[in-house]
Amino acid sequence: MDNHFHLIIKTGKNPRIISKFMQSVTISYAMQINKKYKRVGHVFQGRYNANILRYKKDLEQVTTYIRKNPVVEGLVKHPKDYPWCKF
Repeated sequence: MDNHFHLIIKTGKNPRIISKFMQSVTISYAMQINKKYKRVGHVFQGRYNANILRYKKDLEQVTTYIRKNPVVEGLVKHPKDYPWCKF
């Protein structure tokens, strides 16, 4: 997955703070990558998107999706082989 990433972040009482955090992370990363590779513009495809998971079953479904995503994309044969997944 060279154009997006998935995170599961536990928020406190104010989940809106995550959007500011993500803005900071993606801008900083884009600046570093663009400088390193002498590029300009966006590094990630699409806009930032977040979903608040209110139920344990939703968290379990999202966790399963994230684990399987590198396999579905053909990056690895088994989820445990993907170096960027930390569950």
